Amino acid sequence: MHGFTNSTPVDRGVDVIDVYIAAWEIECCAPPPEVGCEATWALAFAADDAEPEIFHRPVRWDRTSGKLSAGGVSAYWRDAPDDLSDRPTGLRGRLWGTVHGADVPDDFDSTTGSILGVYLLEELYREDEGGAWRPIPGTAVRTSIPKSPGWFGGSGEFVSGMDCRKQTGVVMELAVRS
Repeated sequence: MHGFTNSTPVDRGVDVIDVYIAAWEIECCAPPPEVGCEATWALAFAADDAEPEIFHRPVRWDRTSGKLSAGGVSAYWRDAPDDLSDRPTGLRGRLWGTVHGADVPDDFDSTTGSILGVYLLEELYREDEGGAWRPIPGTAVRTSIPKSPGWFGGSGEFVSGMDCRKQTGVVMELAVRS
């Protein structure tokens, strides 16, 4: 007798992506993501070599519209390099969701999927020499929650000379059909 279980069937026509949603998007008027619900967001891609590879299907790049697409996922890339190929590979970074269009043109295609997970994102902030509060790299903590809060907080007020933990938004795990 072996200790293995049967394989879990997986629909190969689905991509699971992480979508970062800033706290201000939800506090303003975006619907708080909830596990088990469907969600539609305009996505922006932000390249970052320290992040994992985003797309696991062949990617198409449309230079004219600034659109990256793979399966059912569409993302706007404002700061794409000029020499980017029409079929880029190995893209590392984050996908950001917006309903306000801050980083995405108004007529850009949205991405729709089922929410598999919601994670509250908290980061540690430190005041810099100029008095601006900046997140400290490597201090982000994700906590699994069933639904995003409508309002975000932190562990207290920002006090000069002390680090402060702040809730900065959520990461939504989204299953998108191809």
